[in-house]
Amino acid sequence: IAVVLITSPCPSMPSTALIDSTLNSMDCLSGIHRYIKQTFILMDGYKTATENRFKKGRISDSEVIRYDEYESNLRTSYGSRPNHFVHRSPQHLGFAMMVKWGLELCNTKFALLLQHDRTFCFPFHRIDAVLQTFDDVPHVRYVGFPTNNSHKHDLLLRSTYKVEFLTEREKLVIDSDLALQPLIFWFDSQHIAHVQRYLEIFEPYRHFPPHLKAMTQKVQMNAMVLRRGDFIEDRFGQAQRNLFAHFQKEGQSPEDICSLFRWFGSFLCWQLEDCTRDIEGPAAHVMVSHMHGRSLDLE
Repeated sequence: IAVVLITSPCPSMPSTALIDSTLNSMDCLSGIHRYIKQTFILMDGYKTATENRFKKGRISDSEVIRYDEYESNLRTSYGSRPNHFVHRSPQHLGFAMMVKWGLELCNTKFALLLQHDRTFCFPFHRIDAVLQTFDDVPHVRYVGFPTNNSHKHDLLLRSTYKVEFLTEREKLVIDSDLALQPLIFWFDSQHIAHVQRYLEIFEPYRHFPPHLKAMTQKVQMNAMVLRRGDFIEDRFGQAQRNLFAHFQKEGQSPEDICSLFRWFGSFLCWQLEDCTRDIEGPAAHVMVSHMHGRSLDLE
């Protein structure tokens, strides 16, 4: 595994506390460190502006100075560690293109993709089983870790999108306590990727199967194409979700919808052991929390 951590201008700089917390939280993934061969800390570029808009990569002259200090602090803290690399983009790319750059730097089969303001918050002891599933099932591209927004995703498939058969047909059961739950929205939050399979999402016209392309409108294909400045979830993830809704609305067969799902190959790590169960059904453990860049408090 290569760790690819994406960072960018944020209110907490020049402190490295966000990065420290994010990387230290990997200890929740028992056994992960024996698989890690490289760690990349990738700093996005920026555009100067009179008003700070951190999410869009626009910062004032005073924040440029702090970002330079942030880079210096990251290099001091991590640059001298074995197999740790701090790279900075000379221009603003946005999260999606920073992920692509990071994947292209990897010389490993898998990557653990990390946002700089999210931390693992629940112990997980089955990372070996997740990696084995990538080998056993060739359409698995992405395995995410549930957050407060995604830990009831199976209920969303049933109640909102009426594609509960995806859970029934495509869920990958590892054992009685662990499965990979089909996911129809590509979240940016912490996830494991098969590097070469993941890179295919950046060229959907080239890699989308012809029989599915015939059922897909050109505007829907265009909506999947990631561009500079994008977050993956804001463009590709929404296009993915909308495409499932379109297939369902147009009356495409469950077989075709399952085929569409297998092209995306996105799952959530679904651990139900000791979970609270209510009348809606089980919810998976929340494994990742969000930090605020200013206060470093967990949500």
